[in-house]
Amino acid sequence: MTKLTVHAQRALERMHESASLNWFIRSDAARNDAHCTTAYQPNLRFNESLEYYLGAQQVIHSADTLNSYCQSILAEILSHAPETWEKIKPTLDTKKSIQNYIDVLRSHRGIDGQIREVLRDHLQCNWSPESDVVVKLRNKFVHQNGHDPNREVEKVILSKKDEWSIISPVELIGKPIPVRYENDHWLQANAELGHWACLHISNHIHFMDQNVSHVYRLPKDRWQPRPVSRQIGATVHPNNPTWLAPGQSLTQSTMEIQSDNEPKIVYPKAKEEDILCSKTWRTWQDLLESEIEPYIKKLNLQLVAGQVRVVGNPLPHTLTGQERHREWSLLPSVPHERASPELISIRFRESHLKPFMTIWGTSSVVRDFPEGQEEKAMEYLKDCIDKTLTTNS
Repeated sequence: MTKLTVHAQRALERMHESASLNWFIRSDAARNDAHCTTAYQPNLRFNESLEYYLGAQQVIHSADTLNSYCQSILAEILSHAPETWEKIKPTLDTKKSIQNYIDVLRSHRGIDGQIREVLRDHLQCNWSPESDVVVKLRNKFVHQNGHDPNREVEKVILSKKDEWSIISPVELIGKPIPVRYENDHWLQANAELGHWACLHISNHIHFMDQNVSHVYRLPKDRWQPRPVSRQIGATVHPNNPTWLAPGQSLTQSTMEIQSDNEPKIVYPKAKEEDILCSKTWRTWQDLLESEIEPYIKKLNLQLVAGQVRVVGNPLPHTLTGQERHREWSLLPSVPHERASPELISIRFRESHLKPFMTIWGTSSVVRDFPEGQEEKAMEYLKDCIDKTLTTNS
């Protein structure tokens, strides 16, 4: 599994629990209705209320989990990279010292909007545009009971101009943003909306944490998700559904209400090649963490500097034209007076969405390794790292 900070692991656990519990509760209601043999809909009013409540609560919980994570991770960044304080202090509009502000963040008493702005715009962390929509939805459900007379949620969606996450949750590729209005200015809430918000916030936290933890060298560990399961049993009516898929609404719900003027914004369907290329890059990233980073520690080398970045001009919904660049600057643990760092570089690249890896070093030639040659790539990378010792001996 991918290495993540403790803050991301805690947030993703909560998101996983929220998704599971919402699924179970809705399925319980469907299971109960399956025992009802009457021709009319006996639980229509109950199911409508349940749909709205669970959908709104899942949106609210998703946004609050993101806000909580952002406060914790900014505290971690300031603790490990205090030089960022002067850069972000004007946006935070505070007279507190850095240590006092870290204490504010760790107790989750910072101003959420300012903190999101700092992470998104000033520190330029990996940010999902869909999260801004989820936060606006959350504020409408919490502070205005879903009332949106000026259709502010729709305006946030339209302001993004179809520039959404490059890599969206696989389950949502090609699906519309499920924001709907009743009577022109009341937001609907249901399983589809809650599931959409939960998946995007989870995706956001997962990718942002990998980016931030590498850039600022934050402590992290492998995440082992804990399953949420339960056992049920009974005899049911054979013609009625007894279980629902995640995101599927109850058969008797507000989904039957006609919506007006809903924004027809659809994610462009990603190519299968994009998805496969992305998965390969992520597999290679895990390989670097599980095999190469321990190898560097085994040789007792100093990591003078390191960075991870996206190279190229990212286009929406495709990896074409961009690369993932990773590099290390290494020195022996006890370098001699004239020792110079050995720069080791790795690029995850693509040609017509066929992934390949390029490796080179200060004292090593450039070599390309296509998918399927991971073992050879790791051996060559280790040879490049070994030269840190030989060139500085």
